[in-house]
Amino acid sequence: MNGLILIGNSVIKAATSSSGVLTEVIKIYYRNSDNLAALLTQELQAFPLIKNLYLASVAKPEVTNTVAAWFCNRGVINITPLVSQSNYAGLINGYSHPERLGVD
Repeated sequence: MNGLILIGNSVIKAATSSSGVLTEVIKIYYRNSDNLAALLTQELQAFPLIKNLYLASVAKPEVTNTVAAWFCNRGVINITPLVSQSNYAGLINGYSHPERLGVD
């Protein structure tokens, strides 16, 4: 089972995937939170244990690092960052800073 995390500027979306099937997405509104780690613990208490996590983020690095650390503290072994690229397989992204865009 894999974990999927998309971190936006105000919402974190969390889901799992097994055999190509995506679970229901959990949305965590974190913009006004003073303690993101505590909020993750509260909102993801039913999130299954996973070993692999795919993480995409357009949030500030401190938010991304807090989320990654939270999952590491819960036994995630492998975190794979997903980043938009300037070109891939012959396609060229016309944005000047594609890494600031979401991967979706």
